[in-house]
Amino acid sequence: MGVEGAGQLLGYTIEQQLSSALHSLILGRLELWQCTPSLAGIYTFAYDAGRASRDAEISDLRRRLARAEHERDLAYVRLHNPGQRLHETIQDRIDAASLAIESRGLPQSEVRFFEAVLEHAIDLKPRRNAA
Repeated sequence: MGVEGAGQLLGYTIEQQLSSALHSLILGRLELWQCTPSLAGIYTFAYDAGRASRDAEISDLRRRLARAEHERDLAYVRLHNPGQRLHETIQDRIDAASLAIESRGLPQSEVRFFEAVLEHAIDLKPRRNAA
């Protein structure tokens, strides 16, 4: 009742053992470290190949998620700060964060680093020294 010529397939003679090992791996009764190096190699190769085939799609989804989260955050700021210009609200938060970072006693180089990250996040300059 088998496939004609199946006896010629590589691994045919150990098909039952491979099938049993696969099911045990899937069900969690067998750990990868318990497999022979060749079987573990086949498993990890298949895993890596499957993962690589989806990397571009996952990267695109992460970019889209980051954009959606950014838009959500902007909408939240606008909703909870009616009548105030968005630029001013965000600038006030950057200034407050910059002062909070400085108050922790971090070295000046780290303060400048965090300020640069904040500035880059919304493309603004801190104005804390303007007063």
